[in-house]
Amino acid sequence: MDKAFRFSVVRNPVERAASSFHFICFTQKKSLPQFYADRVRMNVLGFDWDNDPYTQIGFSKFLHYVEQEAIMVHTAGRLADPHFRPQAMNMSLELLDPHLVFRVDDLAEGLDTLAHNLGRPAVAQDTSKARLNAQPERQTYTAEMALIERVYADDFEIYESASLQLRKDWTIPNRAL
Repeated sequence: MDKAFRFSVVRNPVERAASSFHFICFTQKKSLPQFYADRVRMNVLGFDWDNDPYTQIGFSKFLHYVEQEAIMVHTAGRLADPHFRPQAMNMSLELLDPHLVFRVDDLAEGLDTLAHNLGRPAVAQDTSKARLNAQPERQTYTAEMALIERVYADDFEIYESASLQLRKDWTIPNRAL
């Protein structure tokens, strides 16, 4: 791994939290098997699947659930689902030690930076930046910002430090890619 080029892409924690909430609500509405165990555990913690989906109170309950699941990592050794848990738990930046971390918001530029640093042609120039960066319209739940900031604190730090600047200590390995 020492000679491998490592990168990560991070998403705005507020957008990710709202998207995760909408996705679990969608799976319940469509009776999909994904996240069934999570939905049952949310129910036990007081989430009302008849009244709480896509609501402010439901979002708050969801965030409390995500927070409790993250705590379970330390107490029970069970990982929260990667769709919901903080990105920092998925990325293991200490282990990965990426040379480049960029935001989903900068996806087109990030892909071009990645291609350039791998000695490849730009990949995003023919792709609509608007399409790559488009986010579906959804309620933003700004009243829950303090809770989002607490649950996803490490994600905000990673997101704010993400850059299209490549770490200076990496060079392309002398081998065919």
